[in-house]
Amino acid sequence: MASQQLIHFFRSSNLVSLKAAEEIAETFSPKSVKKSEFLFKEGRVCNDYYFLESGFIRAFAYNTEGNDVTTNFYSSNQVVFEVASFFNRTPLKECTALPKANSANRVSSTCVGAVSSDF
Repeated sequence: MASQQLIHFFRSSNLVSLKAAEEIAETFSPKSVKKSEFLFKEGRVCNDYYFLESGFIRAFAYNTEGNDVTTNFYSSNQVVFEVASFFNRTPLKECTALPKANSANRVSSTCVGAVSSDF
């Protein structure tokens, strides 16, 4: 069953019909993410497109001293993916992970369109 939050997200753009939003949402599958788990790692290509149903996720990069520097926070009802890496098939320059101090969050994941991990 498609997430009502995800259907609402697609419909809020006014670019897709309710039927299209439901069809797109059906391609997503639930994924639980544990604290400190990476969705994306630096140097890899982004193959997935996530919709965060609840919780927070942090994106960060490493500076020249090796310290991680936060570049973004994602919260509920946001899309989580790295645009350039996903569409251009280029390695990521940052990591995206669940913050260490948070409990498990529920996310939905899918490869969109013709782009897949076999691309």
